[in-house]
Amino acid sequence: MCDPDNNNGQPEFKQQQRPQSNKPIKDLWDKLDVLAKISLPLVMGMLGFLFNYNVSKKQETENNIKLYTQLLSDKETAENTLRKDMFSKILESFIGDQSKSQAGIGKIKEMRLSLELLSRNFHESLDMKPLFRHLLMEIIGQSIELRRAKRQLNEALAANMDDVNRLRLAVKQAQSTLANYYRQQGTNIPPPASQHSATEQDEAVQGNDAPLQSQSSASSSPLKLPAEVRSLREAAAREIERINSELSRYDTELRELMSIARRVARKQREVLEDVAQTIRMPLSKQDQALKLINTKYKPTERLPRIEATNRDTGCIIKEQRLAFRDSAGNEIKDSARHFKIRIRYAYPKWHQIHVEVESWKCLENGPTKNCVQCYKESAKDTTAFWLDQFDFPLVDNTFIDNEHRYSVVLEELEVGQAEEIENATITLLYYPASYAGLKEKSFYNNQLLNNLLKWNMFRKD
Repeated sequence: MCDPDNNNGQPEFKQQQRPQSNKPIKDLWDKLDVLAKISLPLVMGMLGFLFNYNVSKKQETENNIKLYTQLLSDKETAENTLRKDMFSKILESFIGDQSKSQAGIGKIKEMRLSLELLSRNFHESLDMKPLFRHLLMEIIGQSIELRRAKRQLNEALAANMDDVNRLRLAVKQAQSTLANYYRQQGTNIPPPASQHSATEQDEAVQGNDAPLQSQSSASSSPLKLPAEVRSLREAAAREIERINSELSRYDTELRELMSIARRVARKQREVLEDVAQTIRMPLSKQDQALKLINTKYKPTERLPRIEATNRDTGCIIKEQRLAFRDSAGNEIKDSARHFKIRIRYAYPKWHQIHVEVESWKCLENGPTKNCVQCYKESAKDTTAFWLDQFDFPLVDNTFIDNEHRYSVVLEELEVGQAEEIENATITLLYYPASYAGLKEKSFYNNQLLNNLLKWNMFRKD
């Protein structure tokens, strides 16, 4: 707007004044204060939510762990109760009241079934060697009378085919033995499996372990024998046929028993497979070293004393250095030992081999291969025992120290008809004492810890 009173003659413009406000001017701190008031509840809410979430997750994890351990405990208690009842019931067939149980081959089958159930459920915590031997003696003891009667018949037939008195006595004894046998079984004497003519029966007798006279004897033909002799020979053939039928059942039970023993040994070796160091010692008939083994002494007889200077002569020797290693492949300190196995005696008839194991600790400064210096300076432990297929590695072991054990297992043994060893395999297992037997699932604590470590609370992320 122009001012008329302006002397310069130039128009003068005046600014229009705005009305002044009473509100204070807000600076940056005022804005931050407003923002803090708005964001503080949000932050507190988020922190509370995160805190409650973490607490709930932690409680959930702890509850899951408690539930898991409780379920494991309940499961273990239920299994122990079931196994206890099963163990008591099975053991009754061996040491219970025998008056109500079966007799003869029926008793053998019942005991074998009980032993199989026992081995499948308690083989890691129970030494079952006495039960295996008890059943083996039952099989041999119940069949020994039948084998004796069969041998008498064969000897009577082979000695003199015209000896009526001896043949008659052998037939009567065989018939009496079979009558007592079937009476114990609670059954009647069955007829022979097939009816043969006199000539066929004589041929069957000759082909059934009977060392008959040579064909040069003029009286060897059954058609030329007197009627009474022919009748007795026919009766002898029938009795031998019955005896063979019964003996085959005992042989079947014996094979089943040995199969159970091999399965138990295999299962226990599988438990030790990842931790044990082994020495395998195969023996074969083709190996000339088998001729060094003395087979004259029974396991019940006292063996001759061997002088220390002659200990390594006249025997089969296998020696090796064993040591445990960590996950990186490095040898664990104080775990190396040298083992020497000696085999000098065997009794193939009873399927047993005498084993002598000598071991000593390997020193750190000793030679790795020969351990000659270790042998001179270390204390030596020597153990000798008769080994059979009923020695199981987990429960039948030898104490070395508080941290180490070793076991010797007869994996296989084949004996020929001449009662000579055909093939055999002996294995030495060197393993930590924590896996030694008479413990219920030695790996259970490790398995439980590994399962607990899988939960989120144990993870770093």
